Amino acid sequence: ATILRSLWRFSAPATEQAALRFVRDPDPRVRFGAVYAIARKPLESSLPALTAALSDRDDDTAAYAARALGILAKKESLEPLLAALDSGRAPLVTNALVALESVLEKNPGTAAGKERIARVLSLAGDANPNLAVPALTLARQFAGADREVFRRLWSIATTGTGRRRQVALSSAAAVLRDRINRAHMLAGATIVDPASTWIEPGVELEPDCTIEPFTVLKGATRVGRGAAVGPQVVAVDAEIGLRVSLEARPRHADGSGDGPDLDEEEAGRRPSLVLELGAHLRQASRLVDPTHLADQEG
Repeated sequence: ATILRSLWRFSAPATEQAALRFVRDPDPRVRFGAVYAIARKPLESSLPALTAALSDRDDDTAAYAARALGILAKKESLEPLLAALDSGRAPLVTNALVALESVLEKNPGTAAGKERIARVLSLAGDANPNLAVPALTLARQFAGADREVFRRLWSIATTGTGRRRQVALSSAAAVLRDRINRAHMLAGATIVDPASTWIEPGVELEPDCTIEPFTVLKGATRVGRGAAVGPQVVAVDAEIGLRVSLEARPRHADGSGDGPDLDEEEAGRRPSLVLELGAHLRQASRLVDPTHLADQEG
């Protein structure tokens, strides 16, 4: 069993075949060693054996099989992993939940049945945080298209406590972010990386503007046609005019550098930044100063 576990260091078809010979061994320690060797750096050819190992009587062996299926993230693993949620075995269920998130992320449009989604939601309310937290994270994958899932997430986010509440808030916020970003993109805006871009509901984006990664647009910010914002820009109640280009430039650790260094109190007293036609600002990553720039370099 110890020798088998070390085979993962030599990931190759030959070593995989050597380990596969022992995945049905009567000794659970040997079976675990074989699945462990395959699961650390799984190859697609091991998919059938790993799927079968989900039913192994040894909890650790089944859990490692689920982990490996998540790494491979093949669409055909969706149903076996969903079925594993009914096993009642915490190590397997936890790893299956994490693996399912990976499968759904890498296979967009893949659907799960209502009963399977209901099972995920029931696990989200489990008293064991090792089950509840990955279930809440997985529920986000369904919440965009299923209002009932989103309601459940929102309920836990507003009434839950501790880590469960934090994860539910994060998942619900991500669903809302995705909806807002999708609406802006359908209206003609370009959002380069929707997953890293946060836009509050009151923000206006005109068609043909471009929002680069790691950008946050808050309050009553308005971005004009043809403007380019980001990366790494935070705009608060700012008006960004036609063809303006905003780009963050890093500052030194002591606050010195190209950009303004406003503290929170000062930022609160001066809430808006207006940038108009032709302005090109490179200094600040947080846009809270009421500077008025027009037809000039910032």
